[in-house]
Amino acid sequence: MAELANMFLPATDYEFLAETDSSHSFDLIVGETEGDGNRQKQIVYDFFTERTGRTLDWGILTGVRPVKLLAELLSRQSPQEVQTTLRNEYRVSSEKVELLLDVYKTQTSVHFDPAPPAVGLYVGIPFCPSRCLYCSFPSNVISEEGARHYLEALYKEIDAVSGMLTANGWYSESIYIGG
Repeated sequence: MAELANMFLPATDYEFLAETDSSHSFDLIVGETEGDGNRQKQIVYDFFTERTGRTLDWGILTGVRPVKLLAELLSRQSPQEVQTTLRNEYRVSSEKVELLLDVYKTQTSVHFDPAPPAVGLYVGIPFCPSRCLYCSFPSNVISEEGARHYLEALYKEIDAVSGMLTANGWYSESIYIGG
């Protein structure tokens, strides 16, 4: 929820509490909801949209792969139903729905399955001083000490993954770095 709220307001302008108590007054209380976790995101999104007058092109989507969601929806719904679902349930703008459909069509026209021992690797770098228009990744500015700790952990992970690749006879077909 905080990731979504951060897209509307600086974290210093709101507070999330796990429980209510009598020492606080609350502008919004989101309890457990029936169904999937998207309902809570919808409530938070609608609250901040009403309060700030802003909408987000990507709606409640805060993940990395919106085209994957589109593909999952298309496996159960018609393209028209998927467009309606993305707009109404996920609050995605019409322009971004069209973009998702275009990207999906392009990906499916060129998609190939790599040979079984081939794998794709992703290296996440969660530190960035800005949020680019195309980027949906939450990120933070990093201190020199934080960078040192991150790199130490990254080196260990590279060694571990290298060992796993070798042990299983796999090779890296592609490496993605970002976010």
